[in-house]
Amino acid sequence: MVRSSIIFLVLIMIVFAASVVAQPPGSGASAPPEDHARSPLKLTVKLDKGTFTAADTIHITLLLKNPTKKPVAVTFATGQKYDVFLLKQPVDKKAPEVVWQWSLGMMFTQMVTRTNIGAGQTVQYEAKYPPDDGTKQQPLTKGIYSIKAAITTIGSSTKPEATVKFRVK
Repeated sequence: MVRSSIIFLVLIMIVFAASVVAQPPGSGASAPPEDHARSPLKLTVKLDKGTFTAADTIHITLLLKNPTKKPVAVTFATGQKYDVFLLKQPVDKKAPEVVWQWSLGMMFTQMVTRTNIGAGQTVQYEAKYPPDDGTKQQPLTKGIYSIKAAITTIGSSTKPEATVKFRVK
């Protein structure tokens, strides 16, 4: 009885985890309804430089700023606070190709949390490519790429997003 209950719970968690695989921000897969309020929070993505070689590590910094004079409450459905997508810009007019997604394969606590970002406060998040998570990432080929990031809030306001382009030579 206990064993079958544990197996059932594990299966439920797997199904839930598979259903929340993120899509790149702005991909249209989860566009917010038009009546959602615009978040007052401003997201900026910064890289340690603008041009990289295939062997370089790309250090990614996300800066989430509350430019208002009042605290802003943000709610997260899980322990995940942000996501980062590495996109290769095609030579033709096709849509960019997702090369890497920071959260793919990660597991996050399944708990709703609410955080206040104080007036004028900036919250910083860090990521890097290739990551130190034991996965084998292919070296980037020459071309134009972009990093697209989003804060993974839930609620009535839009998710803060930002993009920065860079070159691999």
